[in-house]
Amino acid sequence: MSLVPPSAAARARSRVQSPQEYETLLARSLDDPDGFWRDQASALTWFHAPANIVEDDGHGEVTWFSGGRLNASVNAVDRHARTHPDRAAIIGAAPDGTLTTWTFAELKARVGRIANALVHRGVRRGDRVVVYMPTTPQAAAVMLACSRIGAVHVVVNPAYSAETLRERIEDVGAELIVTADAAPWDRQVLPLKRRVDQAVAGLSQVRCVLVDRHQAVPVSMTAGRDHWLQTELQRHRVACPAVWQPAEAPLFIMHTSGSTGAARGMVHTTAGYLVWACTTFRYLFDLRPGDVHLCTADLGWITGHTYALYGPLTAGITTVLVEGHPGRPDRGRLGALIDAVQATTLYTAPAVLRCMRAAGDAVLARSLRTSLRVLGSVGERLEPDLWQWLHQEVGGGRCPIVDTWWQTETGGAMLANLPGALPARPGYVGRPMFGVRPVLLDRDGRRIEGEGSGVLAIAGTWPGQARTLYGDHAAYLATYHPHPGLFVTGDGAHRDAEGYFAITGRVDDVLTVGGHRLGPAELEDTLCAHDAVLEAAVVATALPDGGEQITVFIVPAPWATTPADDLRAALVEQLRLAIGPIATPGRVWFVSGLPRTRTGKLLRRVLRHLCDGGTRPSDDDLADIADPSVVDEILEVIQPDRLRQRAD
Repeated sequence: MSLVPPSAAARARSRVQSPQEYETLLARSLDDPDGFWRDQASALTWFHAPANIVEDDGHGEVTWFSGGRLNASVNAVDRHARTHPDRAAIIGAAPDGTLTTWTFAELKARVGRIANALVHRGVRRGDRVVVYMPTTPQAAAVMLACSRIGAVHVVVNPAYSAETLRERIEDVGAELIVTADAAPWDRQVLPLKRRVDQAVAGLSQVRCVLVDRHQAVPVSMTAGRDHWLQTELQRHRVACPAVWQPAEAPLFIMHTSGSTGAARGMVHTTAGYLVWACTTFRYLFDLRPGDVHLCTADLGWITGHTYALYGPLTAGITTVLVEGHPGRPDRGRLGALIDAVQATTLYTAPAVLRCMRAAGDAVLARSLRTSLRVLGSVGERLEPDLWQWLHQEVGGGRCPIVDTWWQTETGGAMLANLPGALPARPGYVGRPMFGVRPVLLDRDGRRIEGEGSGVLAIAGTWPGQARTLYGDHAAYLATYHPHPGLFVTGDGAHRDAEGYFAITGRVDDVLTVGGHRLGPAELEDTLCAHDAVLEAAVVATALPDGGEQITVFIVPAPWATTPADDLRAALVEQLRLAIGPIATPGRVWFVSGLPRTRTGKLLRRVLRHLCDGGTRPSDDDLADIADPSVVDEILEVIQPDRLRQRAD
């Protein structure tokens, strides 16, 4: 059977130029989901077109595009290699400033060789392959090679420890691992191969380890198990037949970041995820021919999967992969990279932006950034003062800001300010993406109508929805579908009178003080509005009498000159004036940094543990933290105060 070619009309529909057009498209996506998503799916290349669009039993059993068959690597690589072989597909940006560019034709050849090497080493359709590599074109090619042969890739961030890596390997039952000898990361070199050796010690299931010679450092190679990837590639040809996957076949397993507890493997399927990634990418970034998309996320995160790899490549757009920390070794690195590749769209995290802002105007002035057209934010709340700085200083006041909310579980953006379609509001992530029905629930699971705050849930389904937790579907249903017809996100949100949403944080982060429930985001925004504050975190901590008090952690701005006592008094007064006396904090501590995941999410549970327990959390609790030394520094700050409290 011949391929079903992509629809040129569907590919062209990627811009929304007015609020009225947005409302029309949103209404159609909700009123006629079969028609709307059939149109969106026609932007892909199919071996068999889907017979049905969506089936949903209302209790978490969902199927999208059943009867269809396709291949992710064909859609991301092959079809563009045929039509635009010399177009840049991937630009790899190393920490030392070196750029590596692969065209679509070169990427197709590399993917084919790696796919053949995997097949030679026994990988078959449905097998799980763990990828433990830095964010490089080679790592992207490994992921695409897995999808080409129907294997399921499980990408693990290179900053993770051997213990965390072992947990993922055991969880998915992987028999083959692809890694690198080492990887540069935030002023250090991570010994990836050595960690793999530690992780697989005693695991009889792992029979093969392919090692990319990335840093040319000496590593130990176990005979019969370990093989250099470069040597393997020399043995295989570029042509590798694509495996045409059923629509619901797993494409990858992505473990959650752990910011809400133990990491769990979310399973994303081929057709639904690919349609969602491609559709949301086109609309979010106002896609235009010749765009160069720069996403700073590591491939080990869902953002890297969706908006650094599958989204842009499926749309035929050049994507820039950033190896290591985008603010290291120089905080001016990101600005210089934007100029070097002439990036037109930027998608990054508030944590990266804070790193740039802390460096001062002199560093920002070293780059022009005039190529930028759209700025995007992801991973955590973009507080209003940082929004303004991004708009004025990074984008020169001319670039729309696309703030987004979504999760590993959702596969792609669910709430956003689409450029040209919706006026942006600092502090708000905007309105629903097409096909998304957000609802707010109270503590008893009842829907909140109109303006209000509550638990964010999604009514119905959307193509990018994760289908299950690997190996534990019952837990998936219990966690995410406790109410019929609803997917419960676990995040709190506020909806204003015009339907704009602001994310207030995880539900379990809500503060209850004196019988009042307060969202930490509002308090943190108020604190960050002070010129002397770079970052702020607010948590509720225990009092000796069994109650709770508001505890504030402040990272002073590098340019701040206000004495600590004066700044503390000013911030307390600022909270009282903006929120009310109920928001008066019991403690205000000044620290050098906050505990965040490597995607920038604030780990308030770690702060609560430090305050209430007075001890360092376990290594398991800190497995996903970007800089564990921050925890020790905070503990040194608060322990003297705890000792004084005991004396009193």
